[in-house]
Amino acid sequence: MFRRLQLTLGALVAGAALAAAAIASEPPHGLKELTNELIHGGTLEGLPPSGFKWSPDGSRLAFLRRLSPDQPPALHLYDLATKRASPIDLPEDARAEKMEVSYFEWSAAGDSILFLSKGDLFVSRMAPGGTLPLFPTRLTRTEAAEKDPRLSPDGTMAGFVRDHHLFVMDLPSGRERQLTTGSPDGVSNGEVDWVYDEEFGISTGWWWSPDSSRIAYLEFDQRQVPRYPIVDWIPTHPEVEWQRYPKAGDANARVRLGVVPARAAAPAGAPPTRWLDLGSDPDIYIPRVSWTARGEGLAAQRLNRDQTHLEMLLFDPNTGASRRVLGERDPHWINIGDDWRFLTSGGFLWGSERDGHRHLYRYDSGGSLKGRLTQGAWSVTDLGTVHENGENDEKSGWVHFMATEKDPSERHLYRVKLNGQGFERLTREDGWHSTWVAPGGGAFVDSATTASSPAAITVRDRRGDLLDTLEPGMAATLSAYRRGRVEYRSVPAPDGATLPASITLPPDFDPGRKYPVLIYVYGGPHAQVVTKNWGGPRGLWHQMMAARGVIVWSLDNRGSAGRGHAWETPLHRDMGRQELADQLLGVKYLKGLPYVDASRIGIWGWSYGGYMTLYALASAPDVFAAGAAVAPVVDWHDYDTIYTERYMDRPADNREGYIASAPLQKASQIKAPLLLVHGSADDNVHVQNSVQLLDSLVKAGAPVEFMLYPRKNHGITGKEARTHLYERITRFFTQHLMPSGAGPRALSR
Repeated sequence: MFRRLQLTLGALVAGAALAAAAIASEPPHGLKELTNELIHGGTLEGLPPSGFKWSPDGSRLAFLRRLSPDQPPALHLYDLATKRASPIDLPEDARAEKMEVSYFEWSAAGDSILFLSKGDLFVSRMAPGGTLPLFPTRLTRTEAAEKDPRLSPDGTMAGFVRDHHLFVMDLPSGRERQLTTGSPDGVSNGEVDWVYDEEFGISTGWWWSPDSSRIAYLEFDQRQVPRYPIVDWIPTHPEVEWQRYPKAGDANARVRLGVVPARAAAPAGAPPTRWLDLGSDPDIYIPRVSWTARGEGLAAQRLNRDQTHLEMLLFDPNTGASRRVLGERDPHWINIGDDWRFLTSGGFLWGSERDGHRHLYRYDSGGSLKGRLTQGAWSVTDLGTVHENGENDEKSGWVHFMATEKDPSERHLYRVKLNGQGFERLTREDGWHSTWVAPGGGAFVDSATTASSPAAITVRDRRGDLLDTLEPGMAATLSAYRRGRVEYRSVPAPDGATLPASITLPPDFDPGRKYPVLIYVYGGPHAQVVTKNWGGPRGLWHQMMAARGVIVWSLDNRGSAGRGHAWETPLHRDMGRQELADQLLGVKYLKGLPYVDASRIGIWGWSYGGYMTLYALASAPDVFAAGAAVAPVVDWHDYDTIYTERYMDRPADNREGYIASAPLQKASQIKAPLLLVHGSADDNVHVQNSVQLLDSLVKAGAPVEFMLYPRKNHGITGKEARTHLYERITRFFTQHLMPSGAGPRALSR
C-alpha cells in the first residue's frame, strides 16, 4: 500500500533530512534555527544524482542530475577509468525545448542510450572511439505520449506503448509498426493497471525476447472495474478524470498473457498474438513475467486472488501450452518480491519466505531444488546482479543482494556464490545503503546514510573499497542548524517480543523538565519508521520540533516490515488492533519516563499512519491530547482489492473484521482535537475517505479541523503545498501540545 507515496518521499529523502542517531553532546551555541520554509524550500537538499544505470560492460555510469534547482534533470555520463562525469550535450533545438529526461536505458551493446523527454523518444549514440555521446537523435514527435520505451536486445528496434497499444520502431529507418490493434475502450496492451503498479510494484506490461524476435505482453481488460471520479474544482466548470479503481470485493481487471512477433505489423482485425494458457480461473493475478535466459521459454508467476497460493508457470511461446514448475502456499498471504532470476547456465533463482524470512533458493529448469544461497533470522530485501563465470559450482559466479543480516534497521549489500559459499558483506559503514552494482560485479554505486548524516554517494570496487565520490552529501550544511538528537530504544512486550523504537530529544534536553511528546506512526506492512536512515524533509521537521521543545517518538509495531513474515502476520484479518496494542506499549514506556508529560502526548501519520492515527484516537480516546491524520483510510471497504484483500480477505469473508478495523465506525468516540488533511486529486487513498469521516464527525459533534489541498495527489507534493502543510501541522501541535507559557521552549516560528 501507498508505494507511490513512499517513492515520492524516497525521492525527497534523496536530498534532505535527518532520521537519526545519537548526537554525543549538546550542539554549540549560535546555530541557526530550522523553519518549514527552509526544510521544504530545497536549500538544504543539495542536488544529488539519481537513477544510476551502468553500461553493459560496467565501464561507464549514466545518471540524472539537476544543474540548478530550477532546471529539470540532465543526463550525465561517468567514466569509471577517468573518474570524470559530463552532461550529455544537446543540439540547439533540443535545448530550446528544455528537455526533461524522465527515463533512459543503455543499449545491450553499450553504444547508445535511449531516453524519454516530455513523451517523445530520443537516442544518443556514442562517438566512434570515444566515451562521450554525440548529440541525441529525435525518434518521435507525436501528440500522444510514448510510454515505457525499451531497446531490443540486438539494438535495432525500440518498443513502446502509445494510446494503450504496443509499437515497435526500426531505428535505421525510423518506421513504426503497431503490434496490437482493435482493443475496445477499457482494454490496454503492454501496460499494467493502477492497482498492479501500486501494489505489486510492476511498472511494465511487456518484455523483449532475448533474440529480439518476439514480445510478451499483458492485456488488461478493465471494463468490469468500477470507475472513480477525480474532480478538478478549480475551473469554472469542474473537470472529471475517471480512474478505474477496484475496491475490496470489486471485480478486478481480467488479464491475459500473449506473445507477438516483433518484426511483423498486426494485420487489420487479426493481431498475430499467441495467447498463453494461464489456467481455467480468470480471477487471478500475474505479478511477474520473465523470458528464460536463452529465450526458449516464457515464464510467469500466477497468484490466486486470495494471495495464498503462488505458482511459477513455464510456457511454450509457439503453442501457448503451459506447465507448473513450482508453487508456494501460505495460510496468511504471500509477499511478491523482485528476487526471481533465470540463469544462462540453466535453472533459476527464487526468493521465498517459506521459513519465515525471505531467502534465495536455486532450482534447476524442471523445478527441482538444487540448494539455498542464504539462510538465517534475517531477510533478503532485493536481488541485484547475478554474474555467472561457469556452470560448475566450484567456478560459479556471484549473486549480489541487499539484506537485513547486520541489523533490521539498516540495509547492506552482500554477495554469495551460486553454490551458497563465500557469503560476504560489501558495505562496511553502519547505516542504510542503496546500491547499484555494475554488470560483472566489478564496481558499485553506494548511496549511504548514517544515523547522523545525509546520503553520501560513492563508487566502490568489487570488495567495497572507495574508488571515487560522486556526492559528498549535505552533512556540513546541516551541521549549522539546531536539531534534536535521536536515540534508539527497545520496548518489551508481555509475550516476549521486543519492539524497536526511536526517541528524538531536544538538543538542550534537561531530564529534570517535563516535555510533551509527538508520536509519528506508520504501522502498516512494507514500511519501517525506526531505521538508521536519512529521514527526508519529514525527518528534518521532527528535528525542528525537537529543537523547539517537543520529544518525537516512533515505534515499529508488529505488522511492519523488516523483521520477517511472522512479524507481519498478526494483523491478518484484523487491521489496527495489534498495531495499536503495540503502540500503546510504547505510550506506557513513555509515561514511565520522568521527563515525559503524560497529559500532552500527540500522534500523527500519513497514509497507513493517518489510518493508525484515527484508529488510535477512536480506540484509545483518553490517551492522546491531539492527532493529525494526512490522507488516511477510514474504512477498508474504500481501498483497493490487491492490498486490502491480501491482509483483510474479501469483505464477504470477513464482515466483522472490516467493521472492527474501521475508524469510520467509531468516529463518535474521538474526543481529542483532530487535524484531517487530504489532497483533492489523491488517486491512491481517495478524498472520499475524509469526506465520509467528516460526515460522521459532524453528526457526532466531534472536534475536527480539515485542510484540503486542491489538485494534489497522495504525496501533496510541491514546495508551496509542503511548506503550507507542515506549517499547518506545526501550528496545530503548537496549540494543543504547547499551551502558552508551558514547556521549555515556545513552539513559535
